[in-house]
Amino acid sequence: DSDVDSGAVFEQLRAKVPSYMVPAALVPVQALPRKISGKLDVGALPVPQLGMTREIVPPRDDQEARARRVLAEVLDADPEAFGINDDFFDLGGNSILSIMLASRLSSELGRDISVADIFRHRTVAGLVGILGSRRTPTTAIPRMAERPDTPQVLSFQQEWLWFVDRHEGGTASYNIHLCYHVAPGVARCLLEDSFRAVYERHEALRTVIRERPDGELHQVVLHPEEAPLTVGHASVNGADELATQVRQDASRQFDLASEPPFRITFYQEVAQGGSKGRVYLGVFAHHIAFDGWSADLMLHELEWFYADLSQGRAGGAMTPTLPELAIQYRDYAAWQRERLAGERLAELLKYWTARLAGRRPLELPPDRARPRRLDHRGERLVFEIDADTSAALRRLAAQVGVGLFSVLLSAYYLMIRTFTGRNDLLVGVPVANRSHGQTHDLIGCFINTLALDFEVDADDDVPTLIEKVGARVAEAQEHGELPFARLVKELNLPVDLSRHPLVQLWFDLHSFTHTGTGQVTHGGRIGDRRNGAALLQHHPLDGRPTEGGSAATSKGLDLGLVVLEGETLVGTLTYAVSLFERGTVERFANVFQTILKQFAMVK
Repeated sequence: DSDVDSGAVFEQLRAKVPSYMVPAALVPVQALPRKISGKLDVGALPVPQLGMTREIVPPRDDQEARARRVLAEVLDADPEAFGINDDFFDLGGNSILSIMLASRLSSELGRDISVADIFRHRTVAGLVGILGSRRTPTTAIPRMAERPDTPQVLSFQQEWLWFVDRHEGGTASYNIHLCYHVAPGVARCLLEDSFRAVYERHEALRTVIRERPDGELHQVVLHPEEAPLTVGHASVNGADELATQVRQDASRQFDLASEPPFRITFYQEVAQGGSKGRVYLGVFAHHIAFDGWSADLMLHELEWFYADLSQGRAGGAMTPTLPELAIQYRDYAAWQRERLAGERLAELLKYWTARLAGRRPLELPPDRARPRRLDHRGERLVFEIDADTSAALRRLAAQVGVGLFSVLLSAYYLMIRTFTGRNDLLVGVPVANRSHGQTHDLIGCFINTLALDFEVDADDDVPTLIEKVGARVAEAQEHGELPFARLVKELNLPVDLSRHPLVQLWFDLHSFTHTGTGQVTHGGRIGDRRNGAALLQHHPLDGRPTEGGSAATSKGLDLGLVVLEGETLVGTLTYAVSLFERGTVERFANVFQTILKQFAMVK
């Protein structure tokens, strides 16, 4: 029947069978051709025209029209170029954009859409179809009436990082640093002023942590006049001297009780004859006020402010075009404390303790005995997955119906299983933890760690394994609000100063492709960047994992894998030198790459 609603058929199939079994096309036939024997005559079936079968099905009602418009804005795409049955991830969506989409749809449609919903119901039709079973959206985060310099409660993230800093007597292990080339023609004075504008706009960059005599902690926002942005200037002679200077500046500890957790330094390249070369910029922040999302947001806002300041310098009317922030980080901290209490806290604790109580530590066989106390010294090993394999892994992700993250995590699980011989695996993975739309425009530390447990079934084929990992990731994200430190406390783990609590292995995928869309959110909306040319270009010395770049820190973990997604996939294994020889880590990397090549051969 040519009048069959193909979108409804696809939605039913997605609900009943694994994603990799959902067909790529539907072809209407009057009857199935049969041989004389009565068996199906496969050769007589019509050949699907894959380029034409997925017609662009327009919205059928106002809700679908609004949902498609939101999806188009998040993807920076033409809403007429896709229909209500097209897959968000096939259209270019990724895990970061799924966070934005969930928040925007919740606001637009008046129902609470989660990131897990985006992964399970990947089309406009599917997402609109679940609205009836969803709650009204989480209420807005209120702005506090108190003055910024009034002591306020800490977020769970701030509390944990403060505890780590004090427990270790001050540490640079959680310093974040980024290094950039300053683009030719950029006026340094305007760039400095643009940084000051970002610094003054975001209170988290000017926040210190104070402790009362009774031990109670609170945060205080310093006024920009009281604590102006620290801007350093240094001259360097060549790449080696630049690398040395950046490493020294990156290793300087922040005093979280007295100084803002953010500073910048310009490095002027000067040749022996005195001639000046390129200008480099180092951005240094403590994780207590900064995360990966913050880095992207900072770059977008810098370009916005630079364009405004340039217009004023040229004689035009200099009017700020970024609207005032609806809330600040301290507002989020107070809201988080109130939200994660009572019934919601009990629900999250019940879920995670049921999964993780009694877990044995997962330990890769070390080359040396574990030290009695955590040792943060680390080294990096970098490897690259070739372009053909990288492309095949993306196709496999689309075939199975998951993100690339789940494909790579599945391979990492198998690598760990190879060396430990265990099927019950546990890996720490970071989540942006910005499901509430009002957090999208804030610089600050929102990131949370999920202790992602998984049981490998040796009888599963590769697509089934990946499908299960994808489902586990989605389920964990639904319960991802519980702060990692609160979970550790609830599990009442034995005190063990020799290892990171609960998780010793780590995985993450950095998808920097979304930063190139030219989008910045403000007030829940998305707009184009003001400036065509980038002010800053990433330098290999920045904090993104590169071998031979900055000094590595294991952050107390035994082994961490971070994969950077570009045209090719680049993996970085950061390992504790107190446990592993480099040759052992090379074997880890080789096995991981072999598993990925096997995955890439799956049809």
